[in-house]
Amino acid sequence: MPTPAIQTDGPVDSSSRNDAPYDDPVDGLALTGVTVRMGEERQRDSMLRLDDQLSVDIEGTRFEIRGRGHIEWKCDTIRLRTVIVDGRHARVYAETREVDSCRTPDNPAGLGPWAISFSISGRFEGGRPDALTASIQGPFIHDSGVFVTEPL
Repeated sequence: MPTPAIQTDGPVDSSSRNDAPYDDPVDGLALTGVTVRMGEERQRDSMLRLDDQLSVDIEGTRFEIRGRGHIEWKCDTIRLRTVIVDGRHARVYAETREVDSCRTPDNPAGLGPWAISFSISGRFEGGRPDALTASIQGPFIHDSGVFVTEPL
């Protein structure tokens, strides 16, 4: 049975025009409905023994990025930083987000770091790009960032 997921960001669509250093998308390519969901389960991992990881699944016009990453406080989440089609290369970059409401001395049990699972899903519009690169970044993510590129 899958773990219940909580939507923490999105849906977001990529733009039809990009600022430098990204090229404008070609051939009408776009990403639509990109959404982040976090599993409800969090595991305290103060020694950072669990790996931060990402994988990409593609089915037809849909994609799903599954991952595990580390956040500092139990209430922190994941959000989208960049959703873009750069020429013929799709990029979905996520980052950890601090949630100030529980980051208090009154909540010492919330301090981690915590390993969390998440997924990012969306749809390709206008066809498939040549590749999809995904990343998760944050201060408690190994080497401050994990990247994966899936040729399409």
